[in-house]
Amino acid sequence: MKGDLEKRKRGAIVPIPEEKWPGIEKAASQFEADVMTNSRERGIGKYIDLSATGMRLKYARFGDERNDKTVFILHDTGENGECYYGLAKQVQEKGGFTVYCVDFRGHGDSTYSREGQYNVPSFVADIESFIIELDLYAHPVALVGFGLGAMVAAAFAGEHEHLVAGVTLIESHPRCREDAVAFHRFQSVSFGSLREAVTFEIATIWPDNERRNAKQCAKRMLSKFRKPKSDEVTGVMKLFSQNMATYEFRIDSKFLFEVPSIEEHFKILEKVKCHASVYRGEHSSFMDEKDLEDVLAALRRYGDDKKRKKIVRGKSIPDASHYVFEDQPATLRDYILHSLLISEPAMIVENNASRTPEFLNLKPLPKYATVEDAIKALKPRKIPTDLDVEQVLKKCKEEWDECDSESEDEEVKMRKKYSTALANNDSQYFGMVG
Repeated sequence: MKGDLEKRKRGAIVPIPEEKWPGIEKAASQFEADVMTNSRERGIGKYIDLSATGMRLKYARFGDERNDKTVFILHDTGENGECYYGLAKQVQEKGGFTVYCVDFRGHGDSTYSREGQYNVPSFVADIESFIIELDLYAHPVALVGFGLGAMVAAAFAGEHEHLVAGVTLIESHPRCREDAVAFHRFQSVSFGSLREAVTFEIATIWPDNERRNAKQCAKRMLSKFRKPKSDEVTGVMKLFSQNMATYEFRIDSKFLFEVPSIEEHFKILEKVKCHASVYRGEHSSFMDEKDLEDVLAALRRYGDDKKRKKIVRGKSIPDASHYVFEDQPATLRDYILHSLLISEPAMIVENNASRTPEFLNLKPLPKYATVEDAIKALKPRKIPTDLDVEQVLKKCKEEWDECDSESEDEEVKMRKKYSTALANNDSQYFGMVG
């Protein structure tokens, strides 16, 4: 015990006692069977190409896509959508919502940005394009964000007031440590086993790890890491064995998020016009009680619209650190459900015929030089007859033949001119001669 205390003082990694590992491995194995494997077998994970941003995002949907009550769960730096499959499933079952878990660019199985475009506008553009591609703009959605995800949720809500019914921001504030959001401390590190990775992840030399729950941490590790491709490594127990494979976090090793300044972050919060709930861990050193009050005050600054009563509430979750979802998963789930119930009335739209991408400022309206040009482009068009189609096809064929005949360049003509007669024979001729 004294040795462990001395190691902590020196900033060394203290090994987890051997007698605790069976319980940790059992919890991780149960999580793998109940959530991860079940989700993969049902084919929950899907991919979508975003035409507006060029990104390919992985996402999972829990619930009926025709449901009008849609929720997004946005993860923190170093995480991915799989980390919250269990939470999404419970929110869907208990609240009747359809829940989407999306891998941010540079995280999970989504594409990485070659240009290193990891900033608030880029992440907001991805979510906007995602909503357009899946036609989710017919009803306002609710956003639940953790850390980085909370920052993106607030920014998106501020830019698209008609698209968001409410936001739930967890462990995020303008004065947060940049290193907690800008990058992940192990994004360029390889581990020999999950046991080694968990030992380093929950080491007490890192902030907020004094109360870290090893079992919950191990569960989330299964979704954070890139799975080894070797067929010899199967089952969670073997994943915890030493030197069976190489494990790396599923995040761009060059990921570096451009953290907004304190003033910029406060402006983001002040633009949020929808219902907002803010939660922090009671024992969190990442976000204290004053930080919570500052965030709530910023969110309340936009409250002059009497037609739309905005509810802003905050809470410190008892017996929880910065890792609220690991420490108190059931309590946090209930708090999130309560926040969603507040936002639920704002998700209902009686007449959604006018909720087009153009009206919601998601797509620019076409511009025309004159009224005549506008009428010509927008007036009802004549339905083509069979004769019209035949004439167009005939014209296209004539143009194609004309282009094809002119496409021979000088090099081809010269080659034909100086070729011998043998070169004009069929290729099978030479096989027959041989």
